[in-house]
Amino acid sequence: MKTLTKKYIILLFLAMGCAYDPASPLDDGNELPTSADFTRFFVMGDKFASGFMDGTLYNGGQKYSYPSLLAQVLDSVNGEPTFQQALVSSERGMNAELSNEGKFYLEYPSSNYIYTYRNTEAAGSYSQASVSLQSLRDFSFPGLTVFNVDDASALNGNTYYERVFTQNESPLAQLTANDPGVVLVSFGMDVLYRYALAGASGSENEALADLGETDLLLPADFEQSLSTIITSILDNTEADVVLTNLYDPLLSPFFTTINTSLETEIYPSSYVSDLIGYYADFNTNVFTYNQIENDLPREQRRTTIDYDIENWPLVSPEFRARVIRDEYTPVVYLNDGTEIPNIRRLNEDEYVLYHVVKDISPGSDFSSRIPMTDEMVLVEQEIEIIDQRREAFNQIIETIAAGSDRIMVADIASVVEQVANEEYNLEGVGYSAKFDRYGIFS
Repeated sequence: MKTLTKKYIILLFLAMGCAYDPASPLDDGNELPTSADFTRFFVMGDKFASGFMDGTLYNGGQKYSYPSLLAQVLDSVNGEPTFQQALVSSERGMNAELSNEGKFYLEYPSSNYIYTYRNTEAAGSYSQASVSLQSLRDFSFPGLTVFNVDDASALNGNTYYERVFTQNESPLAQLTANDPGVVLVSFGMDVLYRYALAGASGSENEALADLGETDLLLPADFEQSLSTIITSILDNTEADVVLTNLYDPLLSPFFTTINTSLETEIYPSSYVSDLIGYYADFNTNVFTYNQIENDLPREQRRTTIDYDIENWPLVSPEFRARVIRDEYTPVVYLNDGTEIPNIRRLNEDEYVLYHVVKDISPGSDFSSRIPMTDEMVLVEQEIEIIDQRREAFNQIIETIAAGSDRIMVADIASVVEQVANEEYNLEGVGYSAKFDRYGIFS
């Protein structure tokens, strides 16, 4: 196993699009970090390798995809352009989440909002790709996953696949036929994101044959699928392989925590007072269940929903609680049959999905009288599932890489962590893990 140098890795971590175009090529001299033949550089990956950003794949996203950025550096060393993408014709694209819509953009609906609102442009359209399969270097597009890359039938009906490939052509078979020198293989982030972006409402234990759109791939299926890809490349070509490991998706701005003690939205005191009264019976029932009827130890008690307990009996304008319906919290009953529903306060280290935050605003009952549902949040148990699955996938990547000196690992995870901690800058520019000009996510 080989390791890529840090300055070449930094080009890879721009996996979801970055608005900053470095002013000059990276200056490591004219030597590439390995003896591999980067003049025949290929990429095979999921939508996050393709330049998918703002909810779709469009021309601008492809321009700032990490294969494109890395290829620019390689071309500056090699002295000629070699990297061919199947560029789309649209600057708006077709939104993957909302049918008949184009890419997302952010705006503030009014001065009363502290959270930006995702709006959409009109949908674009895609023409047939002009690049030939024989000259194509970028085998990555939305819908391509670690488990269908060698199965053409599973890709029939995929717009991105059909604008490049004809029926029954396997992306993996075509890539190996194109005689690559180096193949960057990047799979797994789409698997983690689709589970996390559904609020972990899918299954984490589903077999591959029954895997749904929001389910989390099992480690054994990830290992078998990735091993199939790597074995095919090593056996059928002389190429070296660069594997990218997986960063923590919760470091991205698609998820946010809400710190109740630092809540910056101001609500009328009357609104908060009404909520205190609204949950008074619930809190009384919880106290009765915890300490009178059951005398439960603290770690087993149901939690109350308190909005202003720190200032009682005064009422301040800070909003002290977000209410969620938690599938991990059981519905319980008092001795007289009174039901205590499975609602509770959102903890400060739990996450709200970004597209939900726009509905949290002064005057709205959402997240107060109307609890957020399971698919809108990531609770402690779900966060642990995502983290453990990512660690398992990364261990598989390391194990596969250790099996051949033709395989390199790009440590994307540590770079994204540094960016999220505001500890990384390149060419004098500090990158962030936020939605902003120098953000690495979009």
